[in-house]
Amino acid sequence: MTEILENALDSLRMGLRHHLNESLENSDKWAILELFHCIELLLKERLHRDHSLLIYKNVDSAIDDDSLTVGLKESLQRLANVGVSLPNDYRVILFDLQKRRNRIEHHRFVPDNSHLYVLGKAIKFIGYFLEEELDTDVAEELGEHLYAEAKELMFDYDQLVAKAEASIESILSKQHPKHGVAYDIGECPECGNMTVLVHPDDPESRECHFCKQTVDVRQCQRCCRYLPEESMIAPDLCHDCFADMTAE
Repeated sequence: MTEILENALDSLRMGLRHHLNESLENSDKWAILELFHCIELLLKERLHRDHSLLIYKNVDSAIDDDSLTVGLKESLQRLANVGVSLPNDYRVILFDLQKRRNRIEHHRFVPDNSHLYVLGKAIKFIGYFLEEELDTDVAEELGEHLYAEAKELMFDYDQLVAKAEASIESILSKQHPKHGVAYDIGECPECGNMTVLVHPDDPESRECHFCKQTVDVRQCQRCCRYLPEESMIAPDLCHDCFADMTAE
């Protein structure tokens, strides 16, 4: 095991322990810091496996122990360049987690119920990335107790998503067939879930039933999906459709 991966797993264990420590004040604060650190290291580990220089910001300078390494945005771009693309919902949650980390490090920590779902999604990403990209058994590395707690955190998150989806389904089921389908479902730019209820004629009704925010989503005129702005390459064309068109 490389030192990078060992460091990442240590931060993962510490983040979970912080989250579980009921006597620790602002435990979510420390969990956010540790889990984001873990994720940054996991991305660098994957880059390192392609080439050791890929983790450094400036590969044209002399490299030593004090050389600056890439951050989240650079890591994701370099991973894409070597053929490792992440599902968009994971990208959304990684940037959300980074935003929360930055607020803690550069400003202050504000307790918020939404920290729980972000931590749950972060754990899901970590498990996915360890197994799919780094061929590492999460259960084996965490041990029985911590792995059970990690699964519970992910389960809590999945339950919240299911509740949001049920809320949307309840609204859609009450639409009268003769009036046609008035609503669409879009992807939330805040939480990455397909839980935004969109009324095409009423932009103010674009509420995410998961994170309870009114959000901005745009419709791709080719595939008709409602997506976050970062998923669009033009005001009315998404990245996926653009890729399909250029591949034809």
